[in-house]
Amino acid sequence: MELPAVPAPKRATSSVLRSLAEESGDHIVLASLLEKDSSRAHGFALFFFALPEAVPIPIPGVSAVLAIPILLLSAHLAVFGERLGIPEKLRRKKVPVSTLRKVAAFVVPVLEKLERISRPRWEPFVRRKRLLGLTCLILAIVIVLPIPLANFLPGSCIAVIGFGLMERDGVIAAVGVAASFALVIGLYFVADFLGSVLTALSAVELARHVSFV
Repeated sequence: MELPAVPAPKRATSSVLRSLAEESGDHIVLASLLEKDSSRAHGFALFFFALPEAVPIPIPGVSAVLAIPILLLSAHLAVFGERLGIPEKLRRKKVPVSTLRKVAAFVVPVLEKLERISRPRWEPFVRRKRLLGLTCLILAIVIVLPIPLANFLPGSCIAVIGFGLMERDGVIAAVGVAASFALVIGLYFVADFLGSVLTALSAVELARHVSFV
């Protein structure tokens, strides 16, 4: 009697990231990774592109290279969900192996701890792909904006949401969404405060100019 095939266990994300950092080439192409595990493609792609933004270490030129793929991938997920898969243009995007080595050294120990507590749960929340895509789209817009040192927090939120999608862990995805909304609200109040300060300074400068006339 022939026994049914047993599916291979899913490879841990920390193990995948560590093996990527040991690659001998210059770049890693997203498509080559998705072929190994297409069942969690959108989550892995979001995590893959957001991770270099999410580490508090300087990696010159990374934001300019990765911000647009994050924006396009988030918009695609928000509009279509997972049913159409990842567009071929995004599947051909590359990330320098040197960047992944720097990221892996910082992130792998954190991932290994997260993987010990992560498990499939709150799966109805994880299935709300358009909500998660819309959240990541808003964060991607923040990353694209020319705000100095502003990529770490939104990049971290996208990476957390991507990790939750990969692991089918609705709790982690919900933490990422909650942190995202808290970040956006915080940025709104900061922008409003700075706008008020600039308006007040402009009024003072105008009054000073009028007094000299």
